[in-house]
Amino acid sequence: MNKLNPYFRNPFFTPAISINQYAAGTTDHLGRLTENPHPKLNPLIAPTSTALANFEEAITDNAAKGALRKMRKRIKDNFRATISAQVDLIMGGVRRALAQNNRPPEEELQYLPGGLSPFTRLPDDGMDNELERFAGVLADRPFAKNDCRNPKN
Repeated sequence: MNKLNPYFRNPFFTPAISINQYAAGTTDHLGRLTENPHPKLNPLIAPTSTALANFEEAITDNAAKGALRKMRKRIKDNFRATISAQVDLIMGGVRRALAQNNRPPEEELQYLPGGLSPFTRLPDDGMDNELERFAGVLADRPFAKNDCRNPKN
């Protein structure tokens, strides 16, 4: 006895058909519908056109979102690549202010207790916490802010 399963399956529900093949097949199908003057096929033109437009919009939207994700990742990677140098630059100003105020060099450890290594080895959420901690310590030390901006005071 023959199995009826193949007759009730959707033949288009397979990973073997690519998105480009779906688009090409639908475009060909729509072209044939519009070329054929048969009145029974005319009601299929509007839904097929709408479905194709929605499909193209979804593909375009997905491509745009993919490009945005790549851009954000590249920005984050560039930030991660330069953060240590930027923090070291800030610490140069802090070291200068500490020296001008005759503070002991050990006080530098209050700013970066782990040195610059946390900025290269921490995951993103840890990096956020470390930067917030560093900014908080900088904000709590008014002499360093003033001396770095105005070295003559």
